[in-house]
Amino acid sequence: MIMGVLVQLYNETDELPQEPLKLVQNILCHIISRYVQKDEILPTAITSLQDFPRVYKDHLMDLSKIAFEYLKNDKVVFTDADIKSVIPNFGLPTYVCSIQGLGFLKSTESVQIENEETIVYYNFVHSYIQTFLAAHYVYCQDASAQFQLLRNTFFHEGYTDVWIVFENLSRSVMSNLFHYSLYCNACPGLESVLQKIIAQNLDVPQSFSELTKTCITNTCCNSFQIFAFRTIENKFYNTQCLRNTTEELALMNKLTLFNSSWNKIYLSLCQTDGCQMLEFFVLDKNMQENVYSTIVLTLCQDRRLSVMILNTSSMLGYRAVTQQMRSAFDMNSCITNIILRDCLVNDEIARVMSSYIETSKLRQVIFMGCTFSNGTCKMVFDSLSHVTSLEMLSIGDMSVSIDVALSIASTIMRNNKLFMLEFLTCDLKHETALNIITALKSVSTIKTLAFSDNDISEDIADDLAVAILVNHNLQRLRLSNNKLLQSGGAIVASAVSQICTLVELNLNYNNLSEKVADELAMAIKCNKLLEILYLSNNKLKTSGMVKVAQSLSSISNLKRLNIQSNGINEGAADALANAILSNSKLEELYLGFNNLATSILKIARALQSLSTLKVLDVNNNNATGKVASELAAAIYNNRLELQQVWLAYNQFKSGASVIVEALRKSSILLEINLTGNWIPEDVAESIAAIIDRNHFLEDVRLSCNRLMTGGIIRIAQSLSRLSTLKLLNMADNKIDDGAADAIAAVILSNKKLKELSLNDNLFQTGATTIAKALRTSSLTSLYFNSNRLPDSVAEELASAVSRNSTLNSVSIMNNCFKSSGMIAIAEAIRNLTHITFLNVFNNHFADEAAESLSLAILHSKGLQELYIGDNYLCKGTVSILKALEVATKLKKLNMRDNSLSEQLAEDLAVALSNKPLELLDMENNSLKARGVTLFAKSLSNVSTLKMISFQNNHITEGAADGIASLILSNSGLTELYLAKNKLRVGALKIASALKHISSLKILDLSDNDIPSVVADELASAIVSNSCLEQLRLRGNLLKSSGIQVIARSLTNISTLKTLNFRNNGITEAVVDDIVSVLSSNKEIEHLYLGNNMLQSGIVKIAVTLKDCTSLKTMDFDNNNVPRGISEEIAAVICKTSLESLYLMYNLHFCVRPIVQSISQVSTLTYIDLNDNYMTGTVANQLATAVSANNSLETFRLRNNCFSTLEMLAILRSLCNLTSLKCLNLGGNNLDARVADVLSSVLMSNSSLQELYLGNNILQEGVVKVVAALNQSPFLSTLDLSNNSMPEKAIEELSAFIHSSKLEQLYLEYNNLHVSADIIITALSKISTLKSLYLNDCNLTDVVASRLSDCVANNHSLQELQLKNNHFKVNGIMTILESLSKVSKLKLFNIRNNHVSKEAAGTLATVVLKNITLEQVYLGDNKMGKAVISLVSALKHSATIAFLNLANMGMTEDVADELAATIGTSPLLEELYLPGNKLLSTSLTKVINACKNIRLKLLDIRSNSVDPAQLANTLLGINRVCSLEALYLGGLTLSIEESLCSNLLHSPLFNGVVEDLHDSVFVELLSSAVQKLNFCNSTKHNYNANYVLSFNYMDHSFYDWALVQFENMHTFAINQKSLKGKLSQLNFSNVVISLPIIKQLTALDLEQCNIDEQAAFELAAALSCNVALKHLWLKNNRLNAAGALFILNSLEHISTLKVLDLSYNNIGYQLANSMAAVIDKNCELEQLWLDGNSLLSKGVVQLAHSLKCLTTLRVLSLCDNGITDEAADELSSVLANNTHLEDVLLSSNQFQSEGVCRIAQSLTKLFRLRKLDLFNNRINKCAAGSLADVICNSCALQELCLSNNMLETIGTIEVLKALQSNCKLQVLTLSNNNISGEVVNDLVDVLVSNKMFCVLLIGGNYLQSIAAVKIAEAVKNYNTAMRLLALCDNMISEQAKDEIKAVLLTSTHLQLVV
Repeated sequence: MIMGVLVQLYNETDELPQEPLKLVQNILCHIISRYVQKDEILPTAITSLQDFPRVYKDHLMDLSKIAFEYLKNDKVVFTDADIKSVIPNFGLPTYVCSIQGLGFLKSTESVQIENEETIVYYNFVHSYIQTFLAAHYVYCQDASAQFQLLRNTFFHEGYTDVWIVFENLSRSVMSNLFHYSLYCNACPGLESVLQKIIAQNLDVPQSFSELTKTCITNTCCNSFQIFAFRTIENKFYNTQCLRNTTEELALMNKLTLFNSSWNKIYLSLCQTDGCQMLEFFVLDKNMQENVYSTIVLTLCQDRRLSVMILNTSSMLGYRAVTQQMRSAFDMNSCITNIILRDCLVNDEIARVMSSYIETSKLRQVIFMGCTFSNGTCKMVFDSLSHVTSLEMLSIGDMSVSIDVALSIASTIMRNNKLFMLEFLTCDLKHETALNIITALKSVSTIKTLAFSDNDISEDIADDLAVAILVNHNLQRLRLSNNKLLQSGGAIVASAVSQICTLVELNLNYNNLSEKVADELAMAIKCNKLLEILYLSNNKLKTSGMVKVAQSLSSISNLKRLNIQSNGINEGAADALANAILSNSKLEELYLGFNNLATSILKIARALQSLSTLKVLDVNNNNATGKVASELAAAIYNNRLELQQVWLAYNQFKSGASVIVEALRKSSILLEINLTGNWIPEDVAESIAAIIDRNHFLEDVRLSCNRLMTGGIIRIAQSLSRLSTLKLLNMADNKIDDGAADAIAAVILSNKKLKELSLNDNLFQTGATTIAKALRTSSLTSLYFNSNRLPDSVAEELASAVSRNSTLNSVSIMNNCFKSSGMIAIAEAIRNLTHITFLNVFNNHFADEAAESLSLAILHSKGLQELYIGDNYLCKGTVSILKALEVATKLKKLNMRDNSLSEQLAEDLAVALSNKPLELLDMENNSLKARGVTLFAKSLSNVSTLKMISFQNNHITEGAADGIASLILSNSGLTELYLAKNKLRVGALKIASALKHISSLKILDLSDNDIPSVVADELASAIVSNSCLEQLRLRGNLLKSSGIQVIARSLTNISTLKTLNFRNNGITEAVVDDIVSVLSSNKEIEHLYLGNNMLQSGIVKIAVTLKDCTSLKTMDFDNNNVPRGISEEIAAVICKTSLESLYLMYNLHFCVRPIVQSISQVSTLTYIDLNDNYMTGTVANQLATAVSANNSLETFRLRNNCFSTLEMLAILRSLCNLTSLKCLNLGGNNLDARVADVLSSVLMSNSSLQELYLGNNILQEGVVKVVAALNQSPFLSTLDLSNNSMPEKAIEELSAFIHSSKLEQLYLEYNNLHVSADIIITALSKISTLKSLYLNDCNLTDVVASRLSDCVANNHSLQELQLKNNHFKVNGIMTILESLSKVSKLKLFNIRNNHVSKEAAGTLATVVLKNITLEQVYLGDNKMGKAVISLVSALKHSATIAFLNLANMGMTEDVADELAATIGTSPLLEELYLPGNKLLSTSLTKVINACKNIRLKLLDIRSNSVDPAQLANTLLGINRVCSLEALYLGGLTLSIEESLCSNLLHSPLFNGVVEDLHDSVFVELLSSAVQKLNFCNSTKHNYNANYVLSFNYMDHSFYDWALVQFENMHTFAINQKSLKGKLSQLNFSNVVISLPIIKQLTALDLEQCNIDEQAAFELAAALSCNVALKHLWLKNNRLNAAGALFILNSLEHISTLKVLDLSYNNIGYQLANSMAAVIDKNCELEQLWLDGNSLLSKGVVQLAHSLKCLTTLRVLSLCDNGITDEAADELSSVLANNTHLEDVLLSSNQFQSEGVCRIAQSLTKLFRLRKLDLFNNRINKCAAGSLADVICNSCALQELCLSNNMLETIGTIEVLKALQSNCKLQVLTLSNNNISGEVVNDLVDVLVSNKMFCVLLIGGNYLQSIAAVKIAEAVKNYNTAMRLLALCDNMISEQAKDEIKAVLLTSTHLQLVV
């Protein structure tokens, strides 16, 4: 029947309908109308479903509903019963139900089957028509959504293939219908046809569309051939679109197998309907050129051809295109539309086109992404200027020169019907844009005007405004991505307010501020018809947006509103809600990237009044679960229209379940984005339900959640029932191999999948399953980053890549593909012809893979982005660079971390020249100055760079000219990264170049030692780049003066988002200028001011920051913030949405307000409170703060004062987190009691990447901690240093290491000796290590071989620390041989390891191999003359910054080579040469070599030097050297006055002049001389910025110094120039009448013979000092009278932290005066009052004041005659000072009873490290109390109990307690009447304390046997022992010899026997 109808239709009309929809309707209407007319129901035939009478339409709907229900139940044919139940309703005769009637509705049971072929096609057409009827039902059910449904779902790809429409419509109710197996079951006989297809080696069809085409092309039915040909041909050449050519051409070629009448087919097509559009596309390689020519010529014969599209992105097919273009133009003069897309227009094409255009009547011209050869662009546009009929001109993605602009201007002026004009990304310069805009003033017909992405500035805003006013009927104005700024935006908005016709206004990306809001509001009010308003990525802020939103309330037609990224906070919510309520037709709302937070509640309530919303965007708004319910209600009310929902990067967490539940009610969703919401696994079921209901989903984004493997499996099951998916992102969900099968099923069922992202998960071998599924897909983008995929996956992944020929983006960074794996993948990439993006960053492949990768690049001619950094490429880089020479389209190149040397610079430059490069990242290589200079000069012909990075390339001043030229030739530069080099003064030239560009947004010059002289030029560069967003100047030498100049320039810009002035020596003098910068940049997001000296200036900055509501990062680290300022900082935290907070080294017991403020916010992700002396008083508040910030990722609490129990509260709060990535709890004395809770923290935060637990006492607790770490697969950094780990813990750690991917491991200061082999073996099994710290681990040659394997296996090793171990020559040689195979080493430390001259050659090889070495520590190894070869090798490593060659036995022979090495090390900053045998002549050579470098520290102590010669040498280098620290101790210098004067006033100290009375001398002390050290002592280490120390000099020097300081002081007082710059001045043995004492913060006058008279003078000076913090007056002759003067002068000081008045014979009478000083100084940390005869009476008087202190860390009351009378008072003092670390009570008269009372408080001192009770009267009765103290003091390191009366019984009790201690280092038990019975317990102590280094037990009765046992225990268990005293113990001479023999091999041990 059907065949008959088709034949009849064709015979009657000689044509078939060209659309399948019309064909099916014709068949249906033809049959029905024929029988309806037979009964004379209708007079004429029915030709359309619309012609049906109402009653028949209803009956047809009934039939359609049955079809719908059947398809829903997987049935594809009707039954007789169904037909009979519907047909009578038509009122037709019963015979209609027969085969002669509506046979097409009959089931196969009523059909007489003539043959198998007939039944196959009968069922095929039957199912096709039924699909149509079902689609008709779906289409008619929802009239409001029908058009949108069709348009968005089926037509947006640009073609109208109707059976695809049917396919998608039907798929909404039956997602599995179109698998061929179902058709085989439903259509008997079809299986045999498919078997024939398979036998012919054709692809098995997988969809309805493919099945239809395959059946048609494999049969001989003429009717269906015509049907198929005409439909397919129509798809190509109808009036809609002709884009996707490759697949269709391949199908055409297949059809030629069955019909060769191409000419007839195309001729009939053109004759029947006429072709109105012709597209020239790249010829398929199988298409013959003559066939193509025939097609084109045939189509061109039709005079109705009006549109011609040229889409030829390569030269392939150009000959035919050009020839046929000419034919098309010659034969057809009706072409009115010309469209060029992505074309390379050569001279011939341009001439053909131009000759036609000049005489044509063109109406539409579109040029998009075209590349014109020289001169052709102007030729085409000149011809266009002759046209007068133009209505539309659109130009995009091409550069428009000034000449072309003039032609365009002429064209505009000649065409008075022009209504649409677009310039999209045309790089219109100022003059170019001005010419075009001026021409616009002469026309008034423009309705659509677009100047998007053209950098149009405010300078031409006036002309633009006039053009807008002239074109008063303007409807659409698009000015996005320009630079209108404040003034330009206001002018344009004012012009817009004077026209009333605007429908669309687009001002995205124009830096519009809130000051433009009034004009914008007026413009909106005046344009009542406004439907589309785009204002995203501006700076309207809350105040501006309120005004805009209020104006929106006055209009009612708004459909799209985009206000993304405008710095809007909760204050704008009410106005926005009202605007929504006024515009009830709103369809699209974009609110992303603001900070609306909980105020989204109000907006969501307003949205509930709508039912039209199609797109909702609330990405990145800090919305929490509190808004979930209201947002869900809004989604529910708009469920019938909602198609796209973007909810990414909020904090919904479990609240997301409510939103997801609402989304389940939508059924037409196309896109859902729930990225970054930490959605838990239990929400997966609801997400799956959404997918099950929304059959048209194309885009599903679920990355950065916690759906885990189980949740993803459930979601994947639903996704596998879809077939529409195009994008799937499941990155960062902790998915492991268990989900691989489910994801593979999704891929297999979604053939249209184009983009797949599985980044940052835990796939390993399971990725093989996914890769196999990908073989059948047609992806364009594949992202499989950061999964640590092994080589075993590579083969399958390569196969998948090669099968996906459409791939253009492949990213597999951060995996573990080695060379073999990468070779396989590279070979697969060679087969991809469309690849544009390739990312293989940070894998493990080496040079072996370079050749394959090079070939892949050679075959990827269209490659635009290549990321190949951080691999093991060395020589292989050359072949890759050669391949890059042919990558003519390369735009972005990343080759960071590849050890590129200066030798490769020229090859690199050749490879990149003449490329359209936009991004160049060469960070972390070794190009050096020469390489960068060569590189920059060779790239002079590149002018497209937008981002340049040469960070950390060891660049010095010499490269400045090259970098400057590169900047000048790339005027569009937006990002410049030059951090971590040594540009120094060279930055001046770079800054000068930057003045000539104006596009810079990011400038990073951090860590370059840039001096203040560069500041002026840098400031000018900043002014020129007024759009600067990020300025990073961390770690330079700009000082206050330089920063002040720069800050003042920053006040001229308002776009700053990041400002980094860390570590620049800034003082309070700059505060006002920084405040001004912040005031003019209220949108600043990141502020870094750490490591400066802002002190109280922080107050002003904090007050200003309260108004910076966009602030995300605040860094005030290490600024000596005073106590009272913490409240201001707390206010900033409360008023902003901070994400990162840096406050380490600051708060000093004032942390409470900070912690309280942290608990009031919820946005923090980074908290750093290291080294702030926080105590238990804030522990609970800190726990609350942690709980409030439940998205916390980094938490640092290193070196605070929490007890174990207090820390437990904090740890329990951390258990509630799941987001932690970095946790630092080092230095908090955590013991094994925290292990369980800490393990829970680790298990709940399985994304942990960094864990620092060093310097604690976890001991066996490490076992549980490491066991929990097995749940942290991302862990890359682990610090367990100094934790006294037992053997079991080491075994557990070894097991973890074996399966981990650690990059940094710190195990130093653990005694690994016994278990070292286990852990080193584990380390040798991994290959990811970059840093390994094993200092002081007691390692020996036994583990050398294993350690060598570890080094050899970790090719990326950068840092290796092995200091202070016990390797000998053979062991060191083994390790060095493996190091010679590593090439990325930056730090190498083998100090003090018995390295001898035999190792020198191998050591030299290591240095030569690692050309990027920066730090080398080889000191304390006796290499002698052999060091020459090493020093010679160092000449080839020009990157050395720190070199330690101390105590190596170097002689004169090394001097020349060492000098040459220094001269070729331009980056050398610190050089250590003490303890050698270098004479004056040698040192002279070395020091003279420093002339060519910028050495900062030189240490030449303890060498044989002639003072005069050394002095003259130092003076000789002063003109060029910048020494900051000079160590000359141990040289026995005789300093003369003239020498001192010359040294101190020479350019050695930054240009100090000769005049001693000049203020320059103040600069000498305050800034230039940072350290001038003439002493060996390192006693005073209190983190001073500036120290001037003249200790141990002769008397003549002091006389001279006194005169100089007096002169300076007089001048300073008169000129007021000191201003506290002097921070510390240390004197010993010097007259103390210096007036300068009034200025000091630290004064050391120990043992200076100060008597009462001198004390009076000193007191007078101190009485004027208000800043003193440290005062040492030990061992003088103050007596009571002198001490009284001093104490009275100290009563007005409140800043003291250290006070030492020991051994001054003060007496108890002055105890009250001492108490007054203590009361005044409430932050006192150390109090030393030894040897002052205080007696018990004096201590009792002091006790009240001492109890009030809470900060005391050291209390020393030795030798004061104190008895038990003071025990109770002293006990209460200890109880109140819980942070005491040292309690020193030796040489008093305490007895056992008093000690027991004191011990009760000592048990509470959890930080107790040293307890000294030497020489008291303690007997065995106190042993139990002392044992309790020991058991509760896990940090105890020194215990001094000598000279008491403990006896054997008491000592045993103490020793048993010590067995639980693992940190004990010093124990003294001498003279205690101890017998040998203690030996077993003492041995147990030695076994449990691996760090034990001093044992004094002389003067007892141990006897020989016990002494020998102790010696044997020391040898076997305690290799750290340095001093063992067994003297006076009744030991026989034979036993002494035996002891010496036992300990003979312990070379570090000093034995006293």
